[in-house]
Amino acid sequence: MFKGEVPDRAAALAAMALWAAVSCGLVALTMRTRTWFMMAAAAAGFMQLAPYALRATLLDQPRPQPNSFITMVALFLISPPLLAATNYLCLGKLISASPAAAPTKLSKMRCSDHDSVTTAAAAAAAVTQGSGFAGLLSSLMGVSVVGQFQQRRRVTLASAVTAAFCIGELAALALQCAGAGLVASGYGDSLRETAATRKVHESGRWLLLAGVCLQLAVFTVFTVLALTVKFGVKFGYAGTGKFTAAFACLFGTIACQYVRQIFRVVVYAQGLKGFLATHERFGVYGFDFAPLLACGLLFCCLHYGWWLAPVAARRATLQQQSVSTSSSRAALVQDASESADI
Repeated sequence: MFKGEVPDRAAALAAMALWAAVSCGLVALTMRTRTWFMMAAAAAGFMQLAPYALRATLLDQPRPQPNSFITMVALFLISPPLLAATNYLCLGKLISASPAAAPTKLSKMRCSDHDSVTTAAAAAAAVTQGSGFAGLLSSLMGVSVVGQFQQRRRVTLASAVTAAFCIGELAALALQCAGAGLVASGYGDSLRETAATRKVHESGRWLLLAGVCLQLAVFTVFTVLALTVKFGVKFGYAGTGKFTAAFACLFGTIACQYVRQIFRVVVYAQGLKGFLATHERFGVYGFDFAPLLACGLLFCCLHYGWWLAPVAARRATLQQQSVSTSSSRAALVQDASESADI
């Protein structure tokens, strides 16, 4: 027994087998769709193998050491933020690919033959009417610059969203790891809690509780933003069927992670000698393993790569067309400038 728990070896081995299967499936799907940010979810799955392996071997240790507890808790804490980071990255990509931005990109960054003729006529008119090189440049490049600015603003927003939530997760993770270290720091070679170490352990428990509360707050803000992106008019997804499966995966995994995080708040509020912390069937497998495994299964069944990879391919095509358009317009500017000099 360690910290009031008697690990079940068969359950730990079964959990390892299930996580290994899910993680290998995520790696295969990610490599097939080339959606590399999904490797974070696969890494989280592989990291889940280690704490269950430790649980399976604790029974072989006559006197389990505090280092085993610290390592096990740390690995249980590190992997879930990677699952959350996968959702943060996905939402950023959904923001940058929102239908509200699509007309801007398609109509202002693509240049057909008719657009080229119209632009050339505008350039000739600008030169003929004596509006000068500034007016000419505005006629040729103004619309493109506006379109590119709108797209860059959305990409910047997506990057800022991802970075902000990842920083929040890292701060919460740091608090939880510090708390886990304090919980086990007073034991030394003995597993017996004394009056001298009880205060340190309580401080560690409060740090753990602060960390999971911060994590829950960050995730709540993220959930509100995800709902705004899906149902808000600004992003253009409301009332459309665009990325329905991707949003289903997003909200399904959010729900699974919410269950796990609320459970962690209750566990640390009760203390490490509370009912949930000392009953493995509920504390480890019912409210920790099951929600996270369901999250991994959703990532496999509704892999973001199936929906976002085609968008990335179209974006690459648009960027190539934009480069070609910019080259054509630059050539028109040069020709018109030479004509003006003559």
